[in-house]
Amino acid sequence: RPPPAAGVGAAAPPAAPAAPGGRTRDALGGDVFCTFLGALNFELPFEATRAAGLYAHLFVNGGNVVGLGPACREDAAAFASGFRWSMGAGIVWPTRVGKLELNLTRVVRAREHDRVKAGVQFGFSPPTF
Repeated sequence: RPPPAAGVGAAAPPAAPAAPGGRTRDALGGDVFCTFLGALNFELPFEATRAAGLYAHLFVNGGNVVGLGPACREDAAAFASGFRWSMGAGIVWPTRVGKLELNLTRVVRAREHDRVKAGVQFGFSPPTF
């Protein structure tokens, strides 16, 4: 029985033409990934924001993901040199259901096939237990 013509994951057709060396480029994942987050949190100078528990932060995010193929040394070099970086500033409101964030963001470093958007970002993260 032949494999399906389209699908998700390994059954999906490549999203982009083959890169040099014959490997295809798609956005479904990889074999090795790394992320980085650095943040500086500080109180806002207003009594109302302190009473509500609001605080501000400055942050830097970075990361990369690559697939490992037969040319492992080239893949390691691509992994090290291909990190994407963004930075921003925002206001954080910790609640019982999690942290709500309103951030201004800017992409500092992207790859040629990334779709980059800078601007306002709303975020939510569940509480840590």
